Order: sequence, then C-alpha cells, then structure tokens
Amino acid sequence: MKLENITHSYPDGSQVRTVLRDVTLEVAPGELVAVMGPSGAGKTTLLRIAGLLEEPTRGRVLIDGKDCATLDSNQRADLRRDHLGFVFQDYNLIDTLTIAENVALPLELAKIPDARTAALQELENLGLSAVADSFPADVSGGEKQRAAIARAFIGPRSVILADEPTGALDTANSDAVMRLIRSRVDEGASGLLVTHEPRLAAYADRSVRLKDGELQ
Repeated sequence: MKLENITHSYPDGSQVRTVLRDVTLEVAPGELVAVMGPSGAGKTTLLRIAGLLEEPTRGRVLIDGKDCATLDSNQRADLRRDHLGFVFQDYNLIDTLTIAENVALPLELAKIPDARTAALQELENLGLSAVADSFPADVSGGEKQRAAIARAFIGPRSVILADEPTGALDTANSDAVMRLIRSRVDEGASGLLVTHEPRLAAYADRSVRLKDGELQ
C-alpha cells in the first residue's frame, strides 16, 4: 500500500482547513507501521483515506498496485470489501446479528460460499467459539474487539487498518489484540496502526509521527 503526496482540505466557515499536507507513506507486505501524533494531527483522516472511506483533495492511494483514483465507486467498494480489513476502537458490530453473523458478513456480501463455516473457523482461531451465537450486547469488550478483528481478518485481506483499536480495553486485552494484528501482518498483510500509546507502537516495525498534518 502506498500513499503518494496526500493533501486533504475542507471548508471551515469562511476558511479552508488543511488537515494533511503532502503526506507520502509506503507500507510493504509484512510490515506494520504505527502512526502517532497529537489529537487533531490528521491521523484518523489519513487512515480513512488509506481505507478508501474518504478521497484526498490531492494525491493518490495505491493498493496492490492499483491507483484507486482510477476506480469508480463500485470498484472502490469492491476493493474495500475484498482486500481491506478495518479494526476500530468502537468495534462497529451490528447489534442485531450474532458474533458469527457479524464475522461472516463480508463474505456474505461478496457472495462467497460457506461464509458461516469460514467465520466459525476464524472465531475458533481467536478463541471465540463459545460466543459465536451470542449477540454483541451479551459479550465482553475484549470479546467484541476480537470479534471485530475476526471480521477484519476473514478472507484474503492484503491491508489491515487499525484506528486506536485498544482504546476501550485493559492492558491484557490490549496486548492480546496487538498480538493478533501483528500475527496477521507477519502472514503478509500491510498494516497501518493509529495509536497514541508508545507501548502499542512498539509492536510495529517502525513508527511515523504526524504533526499539523505533516509527517515528521
């Protein structure tokens, strides 16, 4: 994955606010890069652009060698669904689906057969078989986050994007989550982690710092 000369601005009243300025960052397969910096530095915006959830004002995003600026909205959605795994602080699980159904959802949307079987295997890998048929409201915070990771990992994910993935967890669960992310990256995915904690950034191969929208 490569971000080239990313600049992102938006209107703020009568002015234009620039949150990212000419940011270039490449993450190789098998590499985990931590993005650190103060609140408001543009970390989450950078992650959202990398995940094709926002478009940059200038610059381009390349995923698996594809220039995402050349893709239409349907192609971008397909790429996001099939190749990008997202791990958020607030889990983003669907309350009306069981844990297994949440994990299987990306495969169901892609019309991949045996989605439930694959979901159950991913849950077993993460020690969540016992809660597969439970609803999110009935499991712990650590279990919810591991379920969100299972959903991010299921299928052929070439990029893992994590935005403060341990913010709501205690130290033991935080370390467990980071070990899971690290292991998936070690299998060949490109990983981008937004965090403000040096302890978690230590799991990365390298760290970069954003300040005032620029890489330091």
